[in-house]
Amino acid sequence: MNLSFKKPSVDTCSKCDRINMKLKYASVDQAANLIETFKEHQEAFKAAYEEKKADKQLAQSSEVVAVITFDLQQCLPTPYLQTNVAFYKRQLWTFNLTIHDLKTNKAFCYMWPECEGNRGANDIASCLYDFIINQLPNLHPNAKKLIMFSDSCSGQNKNSIVTTMLMLVTRLSPQLQFIEHKFLVPGHTHMEADTDHALIERKKKITNMDIHLPRDWYQLVRTASNKTAKFTVIEMTHEMFYDFNIFVKQSFTFRKTNTANEKFLWLNVRSVLYNKENISCFSYKKRVQRC
Repeated sequence: MNLSFKKPSVDTCSKCDRINMKLKYASVDQAANLIETFKEHQEAFKAAYEEKKADKQLAQSSEVVAVITFDLQQCLPTPYLQTNVAFYKRQLWTFNLTIHDLKTNKAFCYMWPECEGNRGANDIASCLYDFIINQLPNLHPNAKKLIMFSDSCSGQNKNSIVTTMLMLVTRLSPQLQFIEHKFLVPGHTHMEADTDHALIERKKKITNMDIHLPRDWYQLVRTASNKTAKFTVIEMTHEMFYDFNIFVKQSFTFRKTNTANEKFLWLNVRSVLYNKENISCFSYKKRVQRC
């Protein structure tokens, strides 16, 4: 039927692009090494996608496991104007962190303007904290383990601040025994939360709504949901953002080496496991694989 998948024109993998560019001018020996590196890179991101697919199937069949994906959407300008002059003006940004539950197919959009909070690690951690404490018990009252998928952005998801929050929430949650945070391979991080963002972007292009305030964005996101994806907008206020960085300095000590006396680098981490029975430390893996 002459059908095919369109190759992405934006947000391509920088590593794939770099290898393909080097292959054009490489010698025979250099090309062999580049091809081997490219194969390893492909195996890594395909294994991560396969693991996410397996965890999604596990969430569908089990009541004790919940699986979510989360990602921060591209900033939304306020007011939203089509005129080219608006491009050069300083506009108010509205942020949207979407958390998608893979079993119920519901999306929770945590939204706030930049006058209420930033888009750093503390802000992301505060949204995740609210979801785990207030939303997750209603969605999965019998869940004992929460599996989270995200990209590997060090400034937002992959850092000591989010780690501290997850260690804290594992101790506070009355139902969760384990939380596992898995990171997809950079450049290959398409998730269900990104599909939700695509629905919002499509709605943004065809809307006739006048968007002058952040609450107008909230209403647009509510109307962007369809039969297969339901959006719940949670309006974040200044009081809902916590400074977990202070808790890091006062209650935790992050060491530079692990128990095997190996140097710990966030760059190499592919998954982190938090256990309620041993909340003073966490386990991690250098590559994504089944536990």
